[in-house]
Amino acid sequence: DIPVFEYTPNLIKKSIVGTGHAHKEQVAMMVGTLLPAAGAVKDDAADALAVAICHAHLRCHQKIISQMERKQSLGRVRT
Repeated sequence: DIPVFEYTPNLIKKSIVGTGHAHKEQVAMMVGTLLPAAGAVKDDAADALAVAICHAHLRCHQKIISQMERKQSLGRVRT
């Protein structure tokens, strides 16, 4: 099985640009800034790369949160 993840356009834009109501041009510009090796990319490619960046950021944050929750549960006193 291959896991499938879905993200709303606003979440993708917010994770890339900082606002969920960013324009396509702003997203493409930030993708170019975050991935300079990609060079100038067309709109569809910029969208795909933005989704990949969003996914990577969210997965990283989820991993950190899970680790913190695990540490907190280990430190709790059970009565």
